[in-house]
Amino acid sequence: SGAAEVEPLDDKHIGNVGKHFSKGLLMGARGNSGVILSQLFRGFSKAIEGKEDIDADEFIEALKQGVKTAYKAVMKPVEGTILTVAKDAGEKAEEFKDSDASLVDVMSATLEEAKASLKRTPELLAVLKEVGVVDSGGKGLAIVYAGFLKALKGETVSAQSPKLNKESLVNEEHDFHGVINTED
Repeated sequence: SGAAEVEPLDDKHIGNVGKHFSKGLLMGARGNSGVILSQLFRGFSKAIEGKEDIDADEFIEALKQGVKTAYKAVMKPVEGTILTVAKDAGEKAEEFKDSDASLVDVMSATLEEAKASLKRTPELLAVLKEVGVVDSGGKGLAIVYAGFLKALKGETVSAQSPKLNKESLVNEEHDFHGVINTED
């Protein structure tokens, strides 16, 4: 829903794109993780509001603000969820603050830490460990970050959803929750 909200924009103003992306995520949010994702990008978009473009340090600050906003939006934050993945990834990004790292370098490190944090979610949340899965919201955030990285590199990002039937939905759900593909 965030991508759909941004797609028709001719505007390349990062503040405007962030605002539309955040709004789309909120309007399309489903479940706790969807709402938390929308809050992550609400905080992110507030940090870049009014900016035509941003550098790596401004991107890092926006990630930090997104995490703060998301944690504040949850009455009882639980570690081992999308919140943890966002926090860990944001902390990794902060290691690049005031360096000469490019935005691609920062996003690459952010994505790698998001994937590593995702792998750790079952160790933080017993219910995930019990059923042998990772946090689905954290997986979704890693997918969003992977799309950001592809876009920053000028690669094509597809927003198409696969066609689902009962059998593919069961398989998709299993793949989504239980398999961590560190290549995606």
